[in-house]
Amino acid sequence: MLNIIRRKWLPKTLGTLAPWFANFDLKFAHFADDLGLTTFVARVAADNATVQWLVAAQEAFDANEKGFIKFRDQSLFGDKSDPAPPAPLTALPAPPDSFQTAIIERLVELIDKIQAADSYTEETGAQLGIVVPKGESVSQGAVKPSLKCAAALNDYTFSAVVTDRGEADMAEIEVRFAGSEIWQTVKSFTGKAADVKITPPVAGQPAQLQARVQLYKKNEKYGQPSDAVYVTVNP
Repeated sequence: MLNIIRRKWLPKTLGTLAPWFANFDLKFAHFADDLGLTTFVARVAADNATVQWLVAAQEAFDANEKGFIKFRDQSLFGDKSDPAPPAPLTALPAPPDSFQTAIIERLVELIDKIQAADSYTEETGAQLGIVVPKGESVSQGAVKPSLKCAAALNDYTFSAVVTDRGEADMAEIEVRFAGSEIWQTVKSFTGKAADVKITPPVAGQPAQLQARVQLYKKNEKYGQPSDAVYVTVNP
């Protein structure tokens, strides 16, 4: 979603937006008076509170989802002699005083005002995080690929397409079967797409799994793993 509005300084993922916005909130409060933009300080602080909550809530939601999947699988496929699975959690962190909307659109408008201010300098922009040094690409830690998967009709195979690769020169597909917490690498490739064949836990039965991609550059891990994608492959 962050890719809808493109600016060189704008992080591309929610996880990288959170620390960027926290720094921007802190530094903007310091520079706002000199920039003649003090009326925006409270709004930036409120926007930051919403951004930080969204990140914490997403992490809690992901953890809750994992617990629910385990609960679901044990409820449906566990042996009758197994102990009852623990009920999944549904709690989210406490919300901010008020939720803000159109945060990124208004942020872009504010930064246009900052850069147009008479007292604005490149040093100010660097501290605010809105100046990307010349010749410097997006930091490695901010790179997070996107993965799309489509299951084939048979042969326990699915196709994988990877985008937002940054400067990576290789990718590895990792899978985790339903009910398991262990990720295992099943395919390495250098292009943008690959067909992936897996060995199912139970031969002859469809297999539910999650897939994700980890990028590499010069045989070293590069950036963050992609978000997991759910796939069901068939015999």
